[in-house]
Amino acid sequence: MQCILLRIRELTIQAISDTNSAADRFALDSELSQLELEITRIGSATSFGGNPVFDGNLHYLQIGPRSDNTLEVQAYTLSASTLGLTQDLMSRSNAENYLGIIDTAIEDINEKKGAAVA
Repeated sequence: MQCILLRIRELTIQAISDTNSAADRFALDSELSQLELEITRIGSATSFGGNPVFDGNLHYLQIGPRSDNTLEVQAYTLSASTLGLTQDLMSRSNAENYLGIIDTAIEDINEKKGAAVA
């Protein structure tokens, strides 16, 4: 996920440049769209033990031999739209706005990863 988000950030920075032609912006935006679709696919297809991981529900993990040895985990919903990644790169203004959005998404994912490990 981190690699996808960093690639989106690279594309966004490239799109901010005024040296891009309409064809350049279209190519950058096409790759961006594919990466957004991949984030959503990962969110909907990832499972553990046959159960979806990023479904936004509360999950209980058995962590010991007794029935009360469980860990409660609140999952989050993962998709491009839940991360706010819904804008195009067809203009410099859009790309500048998107840079803030992608930075927030990267920070959000990092916080969630940190909370899961702690």
